[in-house]
Amino acid sequence: MSATERTEKTEPAIEHPPAGHAPGTVPPSRPIRVVLAGLRIPFWSLVWFFVKAAIAAVPAVLILALIAGALVAAVIQVLGWFGGLSLVKLLGLW
Repeated sequence: MSATERTEKTEPAIEHPPAGHAPGTVPPSRPIRVVLAGLRIPFWSLVWFFVKAAIAAVPAVLILALIAGALVAAVIQVLGWFGGLSLVKLLGLW
């Protein structure tokens, strides 16, 4: 096979589309609005997802409670340095 025969059988170079677009399509000039009409999710798959989400939320709530408690304690401590404010006076227990 000669060199000219090999070049005749090769396919032309394929032009690559812009990122995110399928070959042979032209990107729209403006965004296309899409409305989702429905979503089919099996019931037990959805139940299992919510059970896992609830279990995952427990440590998150504990961590947030610890952070909030530390912030409140720090604010009370700082206010105590600047005027003798204590938790007892703040809550009206004294």
